[in-house]
Amino acid sequence: MKLKIDIALLIGLIITLALSDFTAFKENYDDLQNDVLRMHILANSDSEQDQSVKLKVRDALLKASDELFEGCNTQEELLSKAKTAKAKITEIANKVLKENGFDYTATVEVVNMHFDDRVYEDITMPAGEYEALRITLGEASGHNWWCVMYPPLCLPYAFGENEMDIQYFTAEEVDILKKPQKYHAKFKFLEILRKYGIVD
Repeated sequence: MKLKIDIALLIGLIITLALSDFTAFKENYDDLQNDVLRMHILANSDSEQDQSVKLKVRDALLKASDELFEGCNTQEELLSKAKTAKAKITEIANKVLKENGFDYTATVEVVNMHFDDRVYEDITMPAGEYEALRITLGEASGHNWWCVMYPPLCLPYAFGENEMDIQYFTAEEVDILKKPQKYHAKFKFLEILRKYGIVD
């Protein structure tokens, strides 16, 4: 009888430790999603011309980002500024389209949207719901380009630099970003819990 009680206590302890570890993981994962603002640009189509002008729109927006988001030091500030600067962002994108001879226009939104896993060199942004500055060009039927605006990871990769500044992430968030395989089972478990409304 004592042996059964000991085994039950041991199993209970293991479950408690596992849930405690999962809770810590979920908090870090949620913080990672809540602290990120992504840029998402969808091309009109997958034609060479449409894909090329998509990148020109990207470059123009990134070059204007210092002016557009001057004084923003947090995701919340950047998100607020993105909402108020939608008209200016639209103007910049449409100017590029017009100068390159395209008759379709850009639509700019600030949305919360789902992203699949996306890889930046040695880090993987896990799938989930993220705030995003979404720019759709024309029919928006082509492949997209995306980056992370906050923390400011866009500029180095947009212009061919190989350094990534991860100072904005905590040690726990960096571990999730750099070792996605380590957390694969937890990602799937969290996905199931959210699917059935067990957790937010």
